[in-house]
Amino acid sequence: MDYPEILTTRVLTATAELFKFPEFVLQNLVPSESIEGDLAEWDIVEPNTQIDSDFVARDGQSQPSTYNVVKHQTANLIHTFKHKVISPEHLENLRGVGMRQRNSEQHIAREQEDLVRRHGALMDEWMLWEMLSGTLTIKIGGSEQSLDYGIPVANRPTAAADWATAGTDILSDINDWKDVVITGSSRVPVRAFFNSSMTPYFINNTVIQNYLANSAEGSRVVSEGMVSRLMGINLIEWDGVYKNAAGTVTKFVPDQKFIMLPEFSADWIKMFRGTVAIPGGDGTYQMVQQGFYTKVSYDPVALLLYFKVCCLPALTVPKCVLYADVTP
Repeated sequence: MDYPEILTTRVLTATAELFKFPEFVLQNLVPSESIEGDLAEWDIVEPNTQIDSDFVARDGQSQPSTYNVVKHQTANLIHTFKHKVISPEHLENLRGVGMRQRNSEQHIAREQEDLVRRHGALMDEWMLWEMLSGTLTIKIGGSEQSLDYGIPVANRPTAAADWATAGTDILSDINDWKDVVITGSSRVPVRAFFNSSMTPYFINNTVIQNYLANSAEGSRVVSEGMVSRLMGINLIEWDGVYKNAAGTVTKFVPDQKFIMLPEFSADWIKMFRGTVAIPGGDGTYQMVQQGFYTKVSYDPVALLLYFKVCCLPALTVPKCVLYADVTP
């Protein structure tokens, strides 16, 4: 009997492209760049904003301009290769009609979506937040490896005083940190992320209360008991979580961290997405960015659903990131 069409690489891969995960933040905001293979290369740059007023005459010679590339970076993308065991009864059901066929189709689609969510979107989200902290540390075959993204010490500051104290001048810290990003990257930060442990700091802070009481934007930025905007920065509370290797529920944005960023664009942050080999079923292979395939196992009898993907986040302008600790 023919192999069910729903289990072919073509249909499985097309189905995976339909899955969306709006519960994640960076995974949906950071631009992607597709590459062939699994070796990424990028330049780390530092924008030069120095004015050169030494002009030339109409028939004058050209003048040299400084090169702004600080470092050339290469790194192998991170590979994920997972599989799930599907009961053989679903394979039989797919060859039939009616309710059993539909139930098995839905079961396989759920298992496929779980693979993409957990080992695709969730891993993307985790890697991006880890990168913003300055270092991405992973294990490959049990061996720990780290990639340092070169975020300067000045872009990982500590608050002048504890933000939990009502009288702390939080606005001064935010203003100083904005200047760090602007001066270093020539980009204006527009948003800051933190988790709910810090929300009371903004609501109870007397300096912020006075600022909002005497500001034209005061009534516009306080909504649902939260301060949503300060000093031109949109404040975003996010409590997204994952389970670490030990099974502990962990927040993507750690407690007491204030992460300030400019608008997302591919000229300073991106997710490289490479290609992986997927068997075509006739002894050939095809290279795809995110691939699925299936295989029947005979000992024990089962259907194996495989998922492969490779990717790596990158910063081309590390000084765009401001990753602050608000508790000195």
